[in-house]
Amino acid sequence: MSLPEIPPEIWLHIAQFIPGISLRDMISVNSVFFDLAMNERYSEVSINFTFNEKKLLDRLRFVETLKLCDWVFR
Repeated sequence: MSLPEIPPEIWLHIAQFIPGISLRDMISVNSVFFDLAMNERYSEVSINFTFNEKKLLDRLRFVETLKLCDWVFR
């Protein structure tokens, strides 16, 4: 038995009542929660500056060349 399709607007409304920290773990619920969870997980990125500046710039340039989803670069 399959569940009826719930419109994304309903999922977005439901998500408003879920704390961000909990939303991060709901990545596999559906595509709406996947997008919300990924936005929550990657809304802030920390960079470790323990290595030299050249290595940091090289790594950032490499990440920029990857074919990542749009939400990574928001």
